[in-house]
Amino acid sequence: MVHTWSPEQYLKFGDERGRPFVDLTARIGAISPGLVVDLGAGPGTLTAQLAERWPSAEVLAVDASPQMVARAQEVPGIGAQRGDVRS
Repeated sequence: MVHTWSPEQYLKFGDERGRPFVDLTARIGAISPGLVVDLGAGPGTLTAQLAERWPSAEVLAVDASPQMVARAQEVPGIGAQRGDVRS
């Protein structure tokens, strides 16, 4: 059975998903990275916050779900590609 992700369902819980992301990324001490990669980025809405924080960086959202990558490709300021963090 192939599992599919629904970006709409995922975003219904955006606040709950976003709090740990904000807490963890606040601990990143990078000043001006050249490349920022969000692994397991989902629909890219939180990845956009990384692009705002580091506007001169290339920001890439990576997710295994084609549905999530398709949604992330619509987010301005970031790139998105399908990938599996295990490989």
